[in-house]
Amino acid sequence: MEKEKPTRALVLGGGGQVGKAWLSGLISQLIEDDVQLQNADVIIGTSAGSQMGIELALGIFDIKNIPAVPTAYTDFNYTPSDAFTQLYPLMAKAAVSSDPESIRKIIGKSALEANTMTEKQALQRIDNLDGYAWPKNFKATAVSATTGIFSLWDKDSEVELKIGVASSRALPGIFPPVTINGDRYVDGGVRSMINADAAVGNDSVIVISCFSLDISADNTPQDILNQGLLAEIEFLRKNGSKVKVITPSAEFLTLTKNGTDMLNLSLIPEAWQIGRTQANTEKDDIAGEWFKNNNQ
Repeated sequence: MEKEKPTRALVLGGGGQVGKAWLSGLISQLIEDDVQLQNADVIIGTSAGSQMGIELALGIFDIKNIPAVPTAYTDFNYTPSDAFTQLYPLMAKAAVSSDPESIRKIIGKSALEANTMTEKQALQRIDNLDGYAWPKNFKATAVSATTGIFSLWDKDSEVELKIGVASSRALPGIFPPVTINGDRYVDGGVRSMINADAAVGNDSVIVISCFSLDISADNTPQDILNQGLLAEIEFLRKNGSKVKVITPSAEFLTLTKNGTDMLNLSLIPEAWQIGRTQANTEKDDIAGEWFKNNNQ
């Protein structure tokens, strides 16, 4: 019997608009170099990675231009925020808790009470998804603001594509939780900034994180979160997946102050260019795995 074709998964992590710009630059250059990541059997997106992932899956990703800032940001007088650093302690607490949903409910409650733009304004960020149905190879992550339970939206979820992606990008404190089937949902990054373990069962997995996965000796909230992310990657490997992990270059970490300035929209052009440059150091390794035993 002929052996089944190996399956390939692409996991795209969260990182705000600056992280999305870096992702966009990185992936656009890889595609130009004929590393066709959009042909993955499954693309799993979290937060900014969800927007990047759906554009790839739908074939509407612009590989030539720096990402534009959606009007929803400028209309709401959007400014850089320390939302990430405010979230980290609670996210880290949830990561080591025997009842992580109860901690995520605290994050969700704060998100529901925050003074943000309206849901309608937030949806303007992804107007380019109007009229599209779910592609078969895309999944978006989200977390219930009321129960803390994790969801993985896809074509079988009976959730409108645009709404599902918006929920995956609803960063608590910055954007409002998104209404789905009578509940409210926040950013999938509340559970994990990459949710790599959702790709279990695939032969090859490329994981792209917008943040460093290094662990210091200080046991900071970021260290605790990174331990969890590395555990997700190890889980994939223990279950038979060959995993390639891409994290930002030193130049990107310097630009974003080690990931603490990921919402500073003025950094978008430079982040995009840094991603393009980094692709040149990643492409050979990725291509070798991506095209192995495949005809594409």
